[in-house]
Amino acid sequence: MRIHSAAEKLSGAARRGAVALAWFLASFLSPASADGPLHEQIAELTRQIDGRGSDPALYLRRGELNRLHDQFEAARADFQKAQKLSPADPEPLFRLGRLALDEGKPADAAKLLARFKALRPGSAEGWFLSARALARNGRFPEAVPDYRRAIALSAEPRPEWFVERCHAQLALTGDHSTEALAGLDEGIARIGPLPSLQLLAIEIETRRKGFDAALSRLDTLVAASERKEIWLARRGDLLRQAGRIADARAAYRSAGAAIDGLPSGRQRALAMLELRRELEGKLAALPAGPESAPAP
Repeated sequence: MRIHSAAEKLSGAARRGAVALAWFLASFLSPASADGPLHEQIAELTRQIDGRGSDPALYLRRGELNRLHDQFEAARADFQKAQKLSPADPEPLFRLGRLALDEGKPADAAKLLARFKALRPGSAEGWFLSARALARNGRFPEAVPDYRRAIALSAEPRPEWFVERCHAQLALTGDHSTEALAGLDEGIARIGPLPSLQLLAIEIETRRKGFDAALSRLDTLVAASERKEIWLARRGDLLRQAGRIADARAAYRSAGAAIDGLPSGRQRALAMLELRRELEGKLAALPAGPESAPAP
């Protein structure tokens, strides 16, 4: 069973907007923004290394900047130099493992991170990256326990930890949907009913024909959102799949009314124009119901 991420459900315009927003935020939130462009920071660290080249922390910092700058060979050289200067420190193993993941080498990453976990078993990030490496290498039975350990160790696990664990659970042989849903509910209990968690749970429930449970989760999103049109449209889709045609029609019309209630500029936004066309098409495709029959 393949569960699509929430991002895969977005329209092309919405995806482009999400990418633009992510780039904009990254430009402010990345380590580079604090002290200037990455290449300037790398140059400054190189000057410091030239002055005192026996400090492994400088190599770790420069290696991390090289990694963020996609200079993977330079990053590896820096991490390996730090490892040579401080062989008892497991941190270079973590950095090398993450670098291997960036390079698309999950098997190498898994080996490096296994060594890191053995030396630093209390690192939630280490267990998470190990789980990710194992999952990307198709080793799902080993990845799931590592995701579980990472989540248990972390005071503030990130949403993607629960999402990735869910995908790994669903990739196991047999039906693990109940376990996957329980894992998502754990995430919701710990960090709140985020759309990324609820939408994945809704898709699993829908594939299991658990339409009432899926609708209950979706209603949580509708209630919590100021912009309800997308969720109401999704509600119509669920009701249609459940065979509740009259309710689906009402949900689609409610979504249209929500669009009508937006300021005119927002109504003309490309995403809203696309959604309105989709709603019109879905309404037209529904079987005629008693409420649509002409009045006597």
